[in-house]
Amino acid sequence: MNEVIENNEVKSVRNLIDEFLELKRFAFIGVSSNRKSFSRMVFREFIKRDYDVVPVNPNADLIENGKTYSKVQEIETPVDGAFLMTPKNITKNVVQDCIDANINRIWLHKGIGKGSVHEDAILLCKENEIDVVPGYCPFMIIFVYTNTCSAVSVRCRHPLASNNNLFSYENVLPSCSSIH
Repeated sequence: MNEVIENNEVKSVRNLIDEFLELKRFAFIGVSSNRKSFSRMVFREFIKRDYDVVPVNPNADLIENGKTYSKVQEIETPVDGAFLMTPKNITKNVVQDCIDANINRIWLHKGIGKGSVHEDAILLCKENEIDVVPGYCPFMIIFVYTNTCSAVSVRCRHPLASNNNLFSYENVLPSCSSIH
């Protein structure tokens, strides 16, 4: 089972993802200014699912008609968490920005390719008692996400996957029975 030990409490990755997905307002750090980019697809999907997603990109003023911030510390109304889709080599610095902004939940994106997961960034989160999802792509999780405790087979919603690609939800995350 994938788990994180924090304050003598064992949290599975599934617990961390569930808790992050309960947030209604969070920063999306690293969303691209390119409308056709994969990060923009993820960004739009969060919005479609009624999340208040605040774009953070130092190279853009507006993303999806919303004010875009250069750094997470500049966001005027505080956010409850941060989703990072940044290059791996800057992830640790961005995590420090989140710490400076008093953010205590972070999801480091990992999908096809290198993703944002960096061991030093994960360690920095742990040292600062920040709940961190160390990987996974929302297209594998939230777009097939359910709060029920049943194993389901679903068609993969990842836009780069074949239409016939089946996976078991329990193969993506530990089963509910392992966290109850």
